[in-house]
Amino acid sequence: MPGFTLHVVCPNPAIDRLQVVARFHPYEVNRVTSVRSLPGGKGMIVCRGRGGSTRRWPRTASSAASPAR
Repeated sequence: MPGFTLHVVCPNPAIDRLQVVARFHPYEVNRVTSVRSLPGGKGMIVCRGRGGSTRRWPRTASSAASPAR
């Protein structure tokens, strides 16, 4: 939508941390293969869905994240 501006007030934003494992085995040690940080919280999810710089941040942060060792 051209000319559309969305202002979101996020008094309590969060950072969601996603840890990926190759295969999950219950009751065993599961090693993390990669970690991603994404903006979280209700307001950030709205911004991510609508676009703008908040929507671009997960893509750039995910590509820059290094796998956990």
